[in-house]
Amino acid sequence: MAIRDILRIRVLEESAECGVFLVKVQCNEPLLRQFWCCKPPFCNGQVEQADLSLETLTEIKFVLRATHRGPNLPNSHYWGPFVLTLCLDALQFRFQLPSGGVPIQDILEERGELILMR
Repeated sequence: MAIRDILRIRVLEESAECGVFLVKVQCNEPLLRQFWCCKPPFCNGQVEQADLSLETLTEIKFVLRATHRGPNLPNSHYWGPFVLTLCLDALQFRFQLPSGGVPIQDILEERGELILMR
């Protein structure tokens, strides 16, 4: 399998009460990276994309900020919809979600990263 066929998504959190999340995406598909760079910033009423930067030729860093933090909600409540959006975008470029029916948030929390392949 070529490295171009693997997409890695990692979410970095500071603490359980964190209001800022870093989402790092390792992607060797130039058209998908370009798509994300040209796409309007994410905003769903609770979270907004505060920044996007190209860290390397293959890594993009997204900065998310919780705008309205509710009590007793896990961090995945905030970054989960954004990560799901990344996954849905990747489907258009023939990447596939992991099989097994495990929620994306659970995979990320358990393994520290989500890997999509094509």
